[in-house]
Amino acid sequence: MLVFEAQDRGMAKMEDHCITPTKLELKVNAQVMLLKNQDGSRGGLVNGSLRIVLKFTRSAAQNGFVDNWPSFNTPSEKLPLVWFMMEDRGHHNMVIGREEWTMEMQAKDVVGACVQIPLCLT
Repeated sequence: MLVFEAQDRGMAKMEDHCITPTKLELKVNAQVMLLKNQDGSRGGLVNGSLRIVLKFTRSAAQNGFVDNWPSFNTPSEKLPLVWFMMEDRGHHNMVIGREEWTMEMQAKDVVGACVQIPLCLT
């Protein structure tokens, strides 16, 4: 089992405003739901996609996931490789790295941010 802690910054208490769990405990075969849309270069998966954790890997590059890789992840950090069933093209394996959510005021000033793996247990 691996534990992923959310990393907050800014003045706002993001725990109350971020969809991700503050503490995410994952293990192989855990059933998970994706909490943030992934762009086309990372599979085109959407918020709410369901599947299972296959394994944990230390490098996205080892698995061919280097395009648009967020800078929130370190090469030595183990990240979940998740198997997603796709309606139109079978299945898709994707390393899920840390993503950032921000909270902005009306003037578009960022008052807080949360960085976490965009998954939750189902």
